[in-house]
Formats: sequence, structure tokens, C-alpha cells
Amino acid sequence: MKKKKMTAYIVYLFIFVYIFNLIFNIKNPKVETTSATKKDTPYDFYSLGTIESIIEYGEHSVIAVHYPVFDEEKIDYIVKDMVQNEISNFKLMVEDESIHNNKNYKSELNIDYELYKGPKDIVSIKFIIFENTPYYANPKVELDTLVVDLKKDKEVALKNVFKGKFLEKLSSLSKEYFEEIEGYKEYVDTKEFKLGIKPNPNNFSNFLLGEDRIIIVFQRNQLFPGYLGPQIIEIPFTLLSEFLKKDFINSDLLEIFSSSKIIESGKKETADEEIKIPTDDIKQALAPSTRNIDPNKPMIALTFDDGPYPRATVSILNTLKKYNCVATFFVLGNRVPNYKNIIQRMADEGNEIGNHSYNHKQLTTLTPKELKDQINKTQKAVFDVVGSEPKVLRPTYGSYDEKLRSAIGMPIILWSIDPQDWKIKDAKKISDHILARVKDGDIVLMHDIFEATAEAVETLVPELLNRGFQLVTVSELYELRGEALLVGNIYTHLRP
Repeated sequence: MKKKKMTAYIVYLFIFVYIFNLIFNIKNPKVETTSATKKDTPYDFYSLGTIESIIEYGEHSVIAVHYPVFDEEKIDYIVKDMVQNEISNFKLMVEDESIHNNKNYKSELNIDYELYKGPKDIVSIKFIIFENTPYYANPKVELDTLVVDLKKDKEVALKNVFKGKFLEKLSSLSKEYFEEIEGYKEYVDTKEFKLGIKPNPNNFSNFLLGEDRIIIVFQRNQLFPGYLGPQIIEIPFTLLSEFLKKDFINSDLLEIFSSSKIIESGKKETADEEIKIPTDDIKQALAPSTRNIDPNKPMIALTFDDGPYPRATVSILNTLKKYNCVATFFVLGNRVPNYKNIIQRMADEGNEIGNHSYNHKQLTTLTPKELKDQINKTQKAVFDVVGSEPKVLRPTYGSYDEKLRSAIGMPIILWSIDPQDWKIKDAKKISDHILARVKDGDIVLMHDIFEATAEAVETLVPELLNRGFQLVTVSELYELRGEALLVGNIYTHLRP
């Protein structure tokens, strides 16, 4: 009995010393940089809600906007209103055709997002807004934020989280941080820095909430010269515990278990990765199938861009399966995590999955590193679901140049028939356009984000079969006729 009591005392003493050390360390916090941890990264990107996309092709401009939907009426309205305002402002800016002297270079708006899981039912959205025009010296990149409570279906403001003179504390902690960091401290006496760091709500209106920290976004030119970009710093709640509202988070637990360091996000340097070439000869292995394809008979390849999109893509897959046919789907990498089941179904039913970039930026306007990022992130997203990488690429907006061709590491697939389904959005007109022009060896462009396109496919597939066409993937079209798809080459069709 005494031995058991002694063991218990030792255990209790160990726990007491452990907690004491933790508390002691927190009471003497250090402000320093450190490499990002798991909690410093976005919350599994698109694992909350679903992703919606708006993709438009204009004569002088292109738009690709992605945003989350949570099925919460008020929050979804706020999010949609934010992105629609960005689109409207962009369209007003590019209405003047005089700025578009270069017909090969269109103005571009691209909006993507990251999600952060906060305390309780709090979710933060970071919008990355990329804007470019022919007269910009460099693309403009801005960050915007929105913090919401999914349970209460409402936006969360700083005053909902903190009390008292929290702005003064945020200001002083931020100032102290930048005063110690090389590359920033030489600017802390400037007028811009002093104005931008002042404890007023506007200076700290761009924020995100992590599970144990607040993430402050200082916009480009708010504190420092524009070439330094935006600054994003993460302040643990342990340094703000006296200002936290009790109904928001249990500050006692934070005192024991949370970090006490301020760090800067997004500064981790990574080595450039080469764009991965899927195979040496870029041959697509034919999926096991009951289809019997005769290479001497007419074949065409239906292709779909910008998906997956549940309502349209699933309908198209249903039609293809019904008639034992396949197609090639050029997917966006940022949509893959949200619709893994659709991606898996594509592969399981013998369809080909191609790469259409990560979030639909104009690939010809990107730096080599940005280009690699767009391609490699999509390759990885698809691989994580189906166990193999895309072997063909369709560049966004069909735009390519020699730089893209030499860097991309895959065959580039364009098209020979374009019904402009994105523009007309009429099922009959889409199918009529294709049926009036289709020939053996054609590659047909459509988009599986429009329900009118899915409806057109219901008519199109049986009629093409009635006319004697075999529906194959792009890689099948070339492989079955003994033609190799070569890295960097452009393909629009294959006549017999």
C-alpha cells in the first residue's frame, strides 16, 4: 500500500513540475521568428464547405474566381457579394479597350482562397486576389479576409473576440516584432509605418483566427515599401489572454498549452521543384474496359475543362457510363480535394484526367516558379486521389508560348471544335454546333461547370454513336492510331 502511495506522489509531483515549467515559460514570453508549424498553415484548404467557381472568357479580359459555400444563408451571401464586387470593379476598369493594345495579352482577374479553422465554430477565409493588365508593370496581388461563425451564421469582428484596449496591444506587439527584424526595422521610423501600425480598427481589419492565435494581414504599402509585399504575422492568444472574451475561448487552457511566440507567415523558403514528367513516352495506359475500339473506324475525343462541378460533371459521367463511353476531363487542382469521389469515379470508369492548372491563372504570364506551382500542385492533388498523375495538359484560355512549351513537361492538348458553351449556355445550340462540324479525329472542347453542357451531352453522345463515331480519351485517340504524344508539342486533332 505504501509503495502505491509513493508512486502516486511521484506522479503528482511530476505533473506539477511539468505544468509549472509550462506556465513559467509562458509568463516570460519571447518574440521571435520560427519555422511554420502545422497550426500555421491553412486548415486543409478546401475541406470545409464546397468550392464554387466563376470562369469567364472575354475579348479583352479573363476571369477565374473561386470561393467557398457553406450552406449558411447569411455567410454565403456575404462571400458571394464580396467576390461579385471584385468582379464588377475589375470589369469597370478594363472596359476601356484602349488599354488592350496587345491582343495576345488579356487583362486577368484571379481569386482563390484558403480556409483556417478557428476556435469553436469559427472559420476564417483568406482571399488571394490577383489582378493584371497590359499596362501594369507587375501583377497586383492583394489579400482580403473574412471571419465567420458557422453555427451563428454571421460575420465575426475583432470586437466579438476581444475586449478592452486590445487594439493598443495588437499595435504594440506588432511594432515590437518589426523593430527586431532585419529588412523591416529600418522602416519603423517612417511616416507610413507609424500611420499603418496605429491602434485603429482599419489598420487591423484584415485578420484571421487560428485555433490558438490571431493572424494579422498588413497590406502591401501599409507599413513598408510595396516591393516587400504584404506582411502576415501570427500572434498567439497567450499574449492577448487578458483581452480575450471568456465566451470565446478558455484562456486558462491557453496559458498552459499554447505557444507564446510571434511568427511571420509565408516567409519559408522552398527550393524550386522541377515540373514532373509523368512518364518517358507519355503513353496513357488504357483502363480495363468492356469497350472494343477499332482504330480504323471514326474516333473523336470529347474533353471537358474547369471541373469537377457536381451537378454538371456527375450528369456527364452518368451519360458516358450509360453508353459505355469515355472522355478526358482537364481538372483544376483547387477543386480536386472538395470532389475526390468524382475524381475517383472518372478514373474508375476509364476516363482520362488531365491537368488544367491549379486555379486557372493565365500560364503565359507567370514566372517559372509560379508556373511550376500551378502544374505541380494539380499533379499532386490528382495523384493523392487516384494514385497516378495527369499525363496531358490543357493550358488555361488555350494560351501558350515557347516558354510554356519548353517548361511544361507534358503534351499540350488544344481542340478542333469549340461550341463556346461557356458563352451560349444553350444545350441545343451546343450540340447542334458540334454535330454540324464533327469529323474523324476531332478533339471537342466543352466545360463541365455548366448544366446546359451536361444537358447537351445527353443528346450529343447517342447521336455521335448513331453516326458511327467511337468516343475515346485524347490519349487513346493517339495511342490507338500509333501516334506518340510528345512533351511540349501542340495537339488539336488527329486525322486518319
